[in-house]
Amino acid sequence: MKPADPNAEKYMLDAIRAAMTNVRERKTWPFGAVLVRGGKVLATSVNEVDALCDPSAHAEMQAIRAAAKAQGSTDLSGATVYASGDPCSMCFTAMYLAGVKEVYYSYSNQDGVPYDLSAERGYIEIGRPLDRREMPLLSLPVRDTGEDLYEAWQNVAPSACRRRRCPRANRGQRPETPREATTAPSRHLRKAMASHLKHAECPYNRRPRRLRSEELGPSFKKWRTSTPSRLPCIRSRCVRNG
Repeated sequence: MKPADPNAEKYMLDAIRAAMTNVRERKTWPFGAVLVRGGKVLATSVNEVDALCDPSAHAEMQAIRAAAKAQGSTDLSGATVYASGDPCSMCFTAMYLAGVKEVYYSYSNQDGVPYDLSAERGYIEIGRPLDRREMPLLSLPVRDTGEDLYEAWQNVAPSACRRRRCPRANRGQRPETPREATTAPSRHLRKAMASHLKHAECPYNRRPRRLRSEELGPSFKKWRTSTPSRLPCIRSRCVRNG
C-alpha cells in the first residue's frame, strides 16, 4: 500500500537514521520511530531499553510517550507512525489504544530473523489458546471490601476523560451487556494482533478462525520445529526491540 503522505519516505529515513545513530553512538538496539500527525512531526524516538533499564522503552513506545506529553493529551487519533522495524505486539497495542490510524515499517520480521531481531514471537504467543501459552494468564477474582474498584472508576471517569481528552471517551456507547464489555474488545484485539493486521475485519458478530501456520510466515514454521534451546528470542535479553 502506497502512503498517502508525500513525505512518508522522508519520515521513514528519519526513523532509520535515528536507529543508526542509536547503534553507532549507544551500541544498542537498531530501532527508531517517527510519529506524525497533520503533517507535523510530534516525536522522533529510538529504542532506550538498555539506556533506561526499561523493557518497555521500545522506539514506538517512546514516540507515543513523547508525542502525548508534547501535546498534553493521550489522544493520538489520526497519527501515523513510521518505524524502522516491524513493531512488536506491545507497541502495536499501545499505538492501537492511543488512536494511531496507521503504521509503516521498513525492516520486516523476516528481515530480522538472521539477526535475532524478529518481533514475531509475541504475536504467536498471543494468538495461542490460553491453555497453550508459555506465560499463563490466570484469573484470580479477589475483591476488596467497600466500594467496588470499577464502580469507583465509573463515578469519576466521565470528567477525567474530558479533561485528558481520553480516546476511550469517544469510542461509542457503553456496551449493553457485561458479556460485550468483557469479551468483544479482547477478542478483536487478540485477532488483530495474532494476524498482524492481515485479517482486521470486525469480529464482533462472528467467531475468529484460527490462523494457519503459513499465514504467519516462514519464521513461524521454523519456530514450530525448533526446540526451546534453539529459539533465538528466548536467548536474547529482550523479546525484540523497539
